[in-house]
Amino acid sequence: MRLLKPLTESWRRIYWKLSTITGSETYQPSCPFTFAMSLLAGLLLSGILSDTLILTLSTTTDRDVEIADKLAHIAEVTREEYEKELLATGIDIKSKSAAEIISHIISHDFKEYSLGDKKVAVGQVLVIDKEEIRAKEEDIKSEMERLRKEKRYDLIVLLITNPLETGEELIARGDTQMIEKAFGIEIQNDKGFISQTLSRKKDFIPEIGYVCTTS
Repeated sequence: MRLLKPLTESWRRIYWKLSTITGSETYQPSCPFTFAMSLLAGLLLSGILSDTLILTLSTTTDRDVEIADKLAHIAEVTREEYEKELLATGIDIKSKSAAEIISHIISHDFKEYSLGDKKVAVGQVLVIDKEEIRAKEEDIKSEMERLRKEKRYDLIVLLITNPLETGEELIARGDTQMIEKAFGIEIQNDKGFISQTLSRKKDFIPEIGYVCTTS
């Protein structure tokens, strides 16, 4: 009990500072724990929405949706509106060069895989307007090819995802037959389309890995 008052006062000071920084009007000095729960729920909600690409991945469960709705209620936000806000905070494609876009993807959402004797790299970018990517497409391809040669990848892929739409556009350089065999699609001019929104870890890579290890 002796720790309760100092702890409460510490929370009060911390969240007063946070509310000042964020401009939040929900902070009430009399209920710092309520405010803390709201902030924490917002962070957890962001994590779920980010990890499931706004609840659109094939790996999304009913439990994910249920928990997201509960966290949105605690955070005092509307989930659908928060999803749009979260997407809007992603990479600003329009104002960046192709090199800056690839650099951003590498530092935020890019993985390397050893699949059999093949070295594969996959990046993913979330966009609302895919035309912003298409406008820089040739430069992005050049940057991907430069990186592929530098790192000696057999295949490098950029998955272009709009969580508000179904399906996945992709740009690929290298041995694109791996993708064609894995998903039964045709890659033309280094581009392709897969008709479902993919989890890179649980959908895309296992299919590519199967082709690499059985061909």
